[in-house]
Amino acid sequence: IKIYYAHPCNFYGTKLEKEDIQTLTDLGFLVENPGSMFHQEVVSAIPNSGMLYFYKLLDMCNALAFRTTETGKLTAGVAAELEYAIKARLLIIQLPTTEQFQKLTIKETKEYLKGYENEY
Repeated sequence: IKIYYAHPCNFYGTKLEKEDIQTLTDLGFLVENPGSMFHQEVVSAIPNSGMLYFYKLLDMCNALAFRTTETGKLTAGVAAELEYAIKARLLIIQLPTTEQFQKLTIKETKEYLKGYENEY
């Protein structure tokens, strides 16, 4: 399965990008990385290609994995790619950013689960 790796451009070429690509590869995906030098050179060489080029890459994929910023927000480009993938009905995977999770205490967890006791 070919997966498009949507992530903020400030993550291009970083350790996090390499780790994400390795994780997706280890899961059996063939990763299409819009942040690769090749794709960046193509976009730079074609005036006004912008997102149209990346949508064409998405059309060749079966899935999309995306990463938010460190604060859990979507950059405009990643949001556009995600919306495109949703409309195309691709499999979508969100790569976790630990800072975006809100952890419940044990007491809060028990309180939360009270309403679900008989549903499982």
